[in-house]
Amino acid sequence: MENKTINTILLLLCALLVTGAGYYVTGVRQPAELQRIEDTRRVAELEKAEVEQLLIQEAATSEQAEEAVRRWRARYKFVPESMLTPDIVQYLEGLSSSGFEGLNVTLQGVQTTPDFSYYTFAVTGTASFSSLYHFVWRLENNREFYRVRDLSVAHQNVFKKNQATGLQRRLDMVKFSMTLDAYFAGIEGLSAREGELMPVPEKLLPVSTPAKDSFHPIVRLDLPPNDRLLVDVEKDRLVSILGTRAVFENEQGQHVLSEGDEVYLGSIVKVDPVAAQVRASLNKGGLVQSLNLKLETGEERYRQAQGDNELVPTTHEQ
Repeated sequence: MENKTINTILLLLCALLVTGAGYYVTGVRQPAELQRIEDTRRVAELEKAEVEQLLIQEAATSEQAEEAVRRWRARYKFVPESMLTPDIVQYLEGLSSSGFEGLNVTLQGVQTTPDFSYYTFAVTGTASFSSLYHFVWRLENNREFYRVRDLSVAHQNVFKKNQATGLQRRLDMVKFSMTLDAYFAGIEGLSAREGELMPVPEKLLPVSTPAKDSFHPIVRLDLPPNDRLLVDVEKDRLVSILGTRAVFENEQGQHVLSEGDEVYLGSIVKVDPVAAQVRASLNKGGLVQSLNLKLETGEERYRQAQGDNELVPTTHEQ
């Protein structure tokens, strides 16, 4: 064959090969790849939609779980199916049987919600600070479901007659007011049945005793009256020392005291028969003084011990 014919045939073969390869790539391979990419995109969209649906379900499940946990944690409280106001008043009187000078309870109304019902009371009165603290602590931590809110407290002096002596005594107390909610008729699961109450770990409860009485002054200018008619070592006469006992005399007669015995504003610390003197410690409204008292030898019958006064917190007078 002639070279021209051979070249023509070779060019045609090359053209056919190129055309066939191009058709394979564009007509067969590329559509398959495009279909694969489209399928992958659809799968990704489906997975995204599934994830979004799972997130919605997770949020709803979390809310249900939180509600279940709240109800479970409330199972150490007991919410009765019914409650009468006389029962509530009797319960409050039992909690305030000691340390209270007065307790007034006034019903303000009853509220009903889809989950529970509750009475609302206005509670006012006068009590020692520690007694009021215990009262609120028991309301909030006992098994019965009560809530204290809007608590207001102010210092108040109360003067009360000592029944033994007939003399007036001063009590440092607080006047208080609060709003109290008493819950009942809760929905199923809100509280445990009376025999299924969960035990509460003691470490999870707040401290049941106040660290300090914020309404009792550290230093007082006015001293409490001697309503118990105790020996007043600054006024009564030291007339004798018998071993480790000291004899004081006042209008009520003679009184024999030993070390540790109580006197007005303090106590006897030491009875020294050799030095013929008695040492007493007095707490004058927070200022502690140490006094040395000697048997009467003249006009001056006692002197204050050397050293500075000591400032200490005063204790609540009962």
